[in-house]
Amino acid sequence: MWKVEAPCLFALLLSLASAQQPQYPPAFPPTPILSSAINYAPSITPNVMDVSAPDAQLVCPGYRATDVRQDSSGVTADLVLAGPACNTYGNDIHDLALSVQYQSKERLNVRIFPKYLDASNRSLYLLARDLTPQPGAEPQACEANSDLKFSWSNDPTFQFQVTRVSNGDVLFSTYGSKVVFEDQFLELVTTMVPEYNIYGLAESLRSFRLSNNFTQTFWNVYNLDEDLALDVNAHSVHPMYLETRYEQGNSSSHGVYARNAHGQDWLLRPDHLTYRTIGGSFDFYFLSGSKPKQVISQYQTGIVNTPIMQPYWALGFHQCRWSYQNWTNLMEVLDAYAAQGIQVEGIMNDLDYLKLNRDFTNNAGHYDITPGQEFLSQLHARGQYYLPILDPNIYVPNPNNASDSYPTYDRGAELNAYIRDGDDDYYYGVEWPGFSVFPDFLMPQAHQFWTEQIQQYHDVFAFDGFWLDLAVDYRYPEMFAVTNATEAASASSAAMSQSSAYPTPMATSTPVYMRTLPTPGVRNLNFPPYAINNAAVPGSSLVKQVVAPNATHNDGPHNSTEYELHNLYGHLSANATYNALVAARPGERPFAMARSTFAGSGNFTGHWGQDGVSLWSNMYFGISQALQFSIAGIPYFGVETCGFRQNADMELCTRWMQLNSWSPMYRNHNSRNTIAQEAYRWSTTAEATRRVMNIRYSLLPYTYTLFHHANVEGATVLTALAWEFPGDPQLKAIETQFMSGPALLITPVLAPLASTVRGVFPGIAEGTIWYDWNTLEPVDAAPGENKTLDAPLEHQNVHVRGGYIIPMQKAGNTTKTSRQSPWSLLVALDKDGNAEGDLYLDDGIHIVQNATKNVQFHFSEDTFTSTVRGDFEDRLPLANLTIAGIKSRPSKASVTLNGQDCNASGASFSYVGDVLYLTQLNTPTSGGAWNGDVRIQLD
Repeated sequence: MWKVEAPCLFALLLSLASAQQPQYPPAFPPTPILSSAINYAPSITPNVMDVSAPDAQLVCPGYRATDVRQDSSGVTADLVLAGPACNTYGNDIHDLALSVQYQSKERLNVRIFPKYLDASNRSLYLLARDLTPQPGAEPQACEANSDLKFSWSNDPTFQFQVTRVSNGDVLFSTYGSKVVFEDQFLELVTTMVPEYNIYGLAESLRSFRLSNNFTQTFWNVYNLDEDLALDVNAHSVHPMYLETRYEQGNSSSHGVYARNAHGQDWLLRPDHLTYRTIGGSFDFYFLSGSKPKQVISQYQTGIVNTPIMQPYWALGFHQCRWSYQNWTNLMEVLDAYAAQGIQVEGIMNDLDYLKLNRDFTNNAGHYDITPGQEFLSQLHARGQYYLPILDPNIYVPNPNNASDSYPTYDRGAELNAYIRDGDDDYYYGVEWPGFSVFPDFLMPQAHQFWTEQIQQYHDVFAFDGFWLDLAVDYRYPEMFAVTNATEAASASSAAMSQSSAYPTPMATSTPVYMRTLPTPGVRNLNFPPYAINNAAVPGSSLVKQVVAPNATHNDGPHNSTEYELHNLYGHLSANATYNALVAARPGERPFAMARSTFAGSGNFTGHWGQDGVSLWSNMYFGISQALQFSIAGIPYFGVETCGFRQNADMELCTRWMQLNSWSPMYRNHNSRNTIAQEAYRWSTTAEATRRVMNIRYSLLPYTYTLFHHANVEGATVLTALAWEFPGDPQLKAIETQFMSGPALLITPVLAPLASTVRGVFPGIAEGTIWYDWNTLEPVDAAPGENKTLDAPLEHQNVHVRGGYIIPMQKAGNTTKTSRQSPWSLLVALDKDGNAEGDLYLDDGIHIVQNATKNVQFHFSEDTFTSTVRGDFEDRLPLANLTIAGIKSRPSKASVTLNGQDCNASGASFSYVGDVLYLTQLNTPTSGGAWNGDVRIQLD
């Protein structure tokens, strides 16, 4: 580790202790503040809370199927309105088309969409395949080869169901309900089995197993005052759920994905699930499973694409704070971590580095370019990385003020790269820099603009990646007139305009809209007749703190609107940022992490879990969030360690640093108006962090191999116990424990003032052995027992599952130095004395690899073997082999490499209980342990 001399260390820690106090108001000149009235918006009553709202199932006629055609590939039909139009929450679509396609053995697609589509209305109903993946049928796919069966009836109106062929289980059924299809409201109802078990539907902060009385809403929004409230919509839309059913000691699982980007409500009720959306079409994908991890894999490999391979160094620990003052401040933080022997891979900047929060600028006097270049040189020489924030909004300068010029804006305007207001002008909103425009990532010119700006900034300032924030608009766009409607208007005149529109800026209430009545031939985009449960913002209005739904894109002549595409903006901006980073750093994997995601985003970005609060409850539900994104196909996920808002204390931060050491994205990040919470701030936290950080860094080869499996197979990285042991119904709601891959069980402390923690050990009844990570002694637990474990503050309980071999390297101070350590293997034997595992190797940097290597490990009958496939060069020796659960007492080892005997006379044996420590294997494997097939025979 890096060393800092004692006198310097004392002075450094003294200064950092004083720096722990809140740094708000900030030291920087503040961004001009607009009146609070700028964010006023009428309140609306969500339909699920409106007791007088009409029930579409009671008043709408449904449809009847005609001209039905069926063959081995599926079914097509016309659906015709079965009675007078109800026009409950929009205008009924009289003629629909049904398309049912058997796409693979495991996947069935059911689509219902308007029969008559042309350029003028296509984007209102169909989600283009270039925005998010839309798979078709695989070769030889047909009904006869399918695990699933589609059936339908016209009695009394069109209804359908999907069943599992093997046992006839009904997985999805609209029988007994009606299809409702209007231009601003769609509804399907499926019956559910009693006490059903549904998981997924990311994202919100709530329990892992969804309640049978819960409404999940999809409308991406940011609440500046409370970004992470319980049970409300958040920043991501993944309309896919996994359902598991238990019966007679076994289980079966299936998946349902609704490919639709409009605002949505999913109403989970005790005996049914109601799916409602304010536009688009029905585009359902049914996945047969039948095990949970198979469903997740089928979703990723067959529909949304598998997750990206992040750079190896992304799996290190990252530090960030909103309020780091300058380059010197950043280096002080890094040096303080080094002095405490705690690894830091990347240092991140929040908005502080920018000039008045404007993209692609630097804050003069604090983050000047020249000292920044020197900082980056030092950082890179130490094997560390710099990752600033980036927001997809561009400041609009005042053209009457020459000192306010902003070339970035000018270039985007020249390219016509911004979203418009529905007429001929750009859409102007309010975000961190003040009045802003928003790149139209639907269009190639916006991608060109974004790539140019990122490349030019990188040419001057060689940052290592971005973490991408979201687009919000803190004002109410009353027909686009209550802003600087022309570029010539200054912020002050706009504020005056707002004040005149709302003459009482200190008012505590806003107008309340009741239901909007449908108007024939008219779509009300800002206030649709059906009000989704947009509870994440006060008043629930769709125009609150977002780019307005009636803002338009540039894909004319019939421009798409944000009403259709709002939930895709983070997804599209993340994709544009990924491609721009590839252009700026040719051939290298971008560090990509976005605040807002959609189905398929995992193919080019990771995600962090919003601006959490320093509360035990927020830490608790972070496990559920991570598992939601395991299902969604975004394994590179993590929440803000120790919390972003409010003050963390020593105990909370200690437990959170322990818990999140298992999150693939591991970052400590907090707000400027809170006390500092870096892990070295408290001695107990520092010691606990050193322990878990050394475990994390030593397990990097194992974790990176998990990411390879996720990338290739759609496997999970963080895993629910119920997915690894799908036959045990007692695990169906476990959200206080989780697994890292198939081999490691994590039991964190999630409550204050605790010195013990309780946890279950699955599979005991079937003979599964669990070994304590520190002692490698087997756990003495009864089947189903919720066992009490010691958990002093500096300790986290980790257990190894018997039957697995885990590759490791001694932790260094960075991922780079860790990768230079000799190999170690932990062999945890199962009840039969066997174990298996694997290792994936590449350079960890490049998108396209010149060479890779896969190593398969096997142990049985006192013999270890490794089988190598691939040409990646790794010359590190195998230093030691630790075998837990060995019953024999071998005293010598013979080693062969590719069948050739190697000199293993120097190998050393030692035993502690039933654990064998075989060390000093460096010599027989000195040419590289994985440069050929290895066999180690113990005698």
